[in-house]
Amino acid sequence: MNYNLENYEKCHRQSLKQIVPEVVRLKEKPNTPLQGKRCKSKQGWVCVHVYGTPYMRGYAHGTLLQPELDTVQEIFPYLAKQDLGVSLNTFVKQCQKEIIPIVCVQYPEIYQELLGIADGYKAASKKLQKDKDEAKNEKADDFSVEKLIAWNSLLSMFTHYNPASREDRCSAFIACGDATEDGDLIMAHNSHSDYVFARVSNIILKITPKKGHAFIMQCCPGYVASGMDWFVTSQGIIGCETTIGGFLKKPEFKKGTPYFCRIRYAMQYGETIDDYAKIMREKNAGDYPCSWLFGDIHKKEIMLCELGLDYTNIEKKKTGIFYGMNSAMDETLRKEETNDLTHWRTSTTSGARNVRFHKLLYETFQNKLNIQNAKQIISDHYDVFLDKNTQGNSRTLCKHSENDSKKTTGRPPRPFGAIDGKVINSAMAKKMSFVGIFGKSCGGSFHPKAFLRTHTRKQKRKFKRMTQHLRPIPSYKWVNIDIKTDK
Repeated sequence: MNYNLENYEKCHRQSLKQIVPEVVRLKEKPNTPLQGKRCKSKQGWVCVHVYGTPYMRGYAHGTLLQPELDTVQEIFPYLAKQDLGVSLNTFVKQCQKEIIPIVCVQYPEIYQELLGIADGYKAASKKLQKDKDEAKNEKADDFSVEKLIAWNSLLSMFTHYNPASREDRCSAFIACGDATEDGDLIMAHNSHSDYVFARVSNIILKITPKKGHAFIMQCCPGYVASGMDWFVTSQGIIGCETTIGGFLKKPEFKKGTPYFCRIRYAMQYGETIDDYAKIMREKNAGDYPCSWLFGDIHKKEIMLCELGLDYTNIEKKKTGIFYGMNSAMDETLRKEETNDLTHWRTSTTSGARNVRFHKLLYETFQNKLNIQNAKQIISDHYDVFLDKNTQGNSRTLCKHSENDSKKTTGRPPRPFGAIDGKVINSAMAKKMSFVGIFGKSCGGSFHPKAFLRTHTRKQKRKFKRMTQHLRPIPSYKWVNIDIKTDK
């Protein structure tokens, strides 16, 4: 099957009974050598390159990232319970009903890749179990393609279980033309997450598919799209996003498809940022409302693509800035589909970051944006509500919710905040590279034992289940991410 934009509708019309046999039939036997390579780790980043047919690159992914997928196996039940309020088994069953038929029918190439990931992980796990540990072998066998699809669907299903809950994840901006020092495209982003999820968010994956464009993305082991939503493609397209918080509506998978499938399809087959907007919009299920930031380094053009469920805001510029901080820029989308009343309210996390972004982008670094000050912006600890520099809290661009207190923010501290930082310009994008820091954008660290020592007994009990999975976040440095391959 030729997987291109013309076949988008064709895939949609096929029935599950038609496509599943084809997917199974196209499954290949793993070749030697493995169609992928694990590159040298850099400052906490794990760099991997996979290539070839869908199943074979998936098989390489699962094999090469077997240790990291072990961690996914450990924390996935916790994340399902913590983020969704249900058991992992319940969540997987819901995904079998809502998500898996869509992936099989409309995205057979993605399904094959996921099948390869599951098989590669199982094979690598069993190869390591020389002691014939039955419990460990059973654990590997349990990592089915169904569970893997559920893992990829974690963000897609969040509002299904938690409508109107506020997910303030990520700070980001993109700029071009007169807004930058030399007319370059500049994009910067950091991910905000709880620190358990941070354990598996350090994968830099380069995929060179047999058909379509190659791309590099930050992702989790087992993901077919980014999840942190940071990527650069061989077509010269760069992209990231920030979540739209307080979204009121549940996803409607009868009218659309999961966001991770759409953005992956766009990365691999999208020729222009207009293609990205079309793919993300036409099959939008409202499952992960985002403010997407896209850039085309060849046309020197940037786009804001905000997706709710019923409302969409698309804007393009050849000079200027777009930014995101978890509050939709489009007023109609914000009023009609969210409970967001914090857009400019400096006492809140999104409102404070909105004001701070505006100050830094349009005043402090007006017409002077470059790689260095972009890193500075994404690492910023200024609290506009307190009107002073801090060690970072939930109101700062480099979020440190572990430093919150009822006295300063009105919120109790929790292990949540910025878990990375990335910056890219046009010159880097041409080489499919960027600069990044894993852990705190500012280079700071987090130590669970020290965090818990400052808490009351009641607060410690609240984090008891989480502490089983928390690990220290060391202090890392910014490094150049460049996966050089001959594929």
